[in-house]
Amino acid sequence: MQELLQGLRSAEEQEDDLKASPLQWMYCHLMLLTGSRPGHTLKVSAFLAEVEKAKSIKARLDSWGEFRCPNTGGWTPVDNITLAADESNYWCSLGVAAQLRDAISRYQAFADTGLRGFTTHHLEKARKYVRCHRCQELSEKLLTCPGCLRANDIDGYG
Repeated sequence: MQELLQGLRSAEEQEDDLKASPLQWMYCHLMLLTGSRPGHTLKVSAFLAEVEKAKSIKARLDSWGEFRCPNTGGWTPVDNITLAADESNYWCSLGVAAQLRDAISRYQAFADTGLRGFTTHHLEKARKYVRCHRCQELSEKLLTCPGCLRANDIDGYG
């Protein structure tokens, strides 16, 4: 984990979003796998802050379709690179984040509780929080019905 964090900090210092994005999503995923441990409490709010950071880096890459060249300082186009790295890291982290935000909306103090560790099985199940109930597609932009708590695609599959 230390090597991952060192690589991430190095990429951030160099403003290398292309390297930072997959490392940030990997870090979020590892936070979920380890959770709080004796002597090291990882708060739910800290995990959500790291997910927002990862989303921000990815959004910069997606919006520009380019990355800053560390040698020239200019912008270089990105050609068909999966910016979120391992899709499992990405979707599972987004799913758990959505689940945690739902819990916080019902009980604000939940944000200050310790993040529990998740098994890979639980992380895969968390994808339901970013999967449309109707069409089953994964999406970053879902609306959840406050009545049935089912998520539907924002484009109107409800």
